[in-house]
Amino acid sequence: MKLDMHALPNLDERLCTGCSECVVICPTDCLEMAEGLPWLPRPARCVSCSLCVWICPEQALTLFED
Repeated sequence: MKLDMHALPNLDERLCTGCSECVVICPTDCLEMAEGLPWLPRPARCVSCSLCVWICPEQALTLFED
């Protein structure tokens, strides 16, 4: 996948355990935890660095092009 400013994290809720590692590692603070799962309340801040995808122990996050 070609990464650009429009690639955003996408969560597979079936795989996510709510560990919040993705929220902690996000350098732009675009992710938050809500009801035990990460979500993207500030997508404009996302720089498509893929750190959230890389850190996820369950491989519950992927990047998708907006």
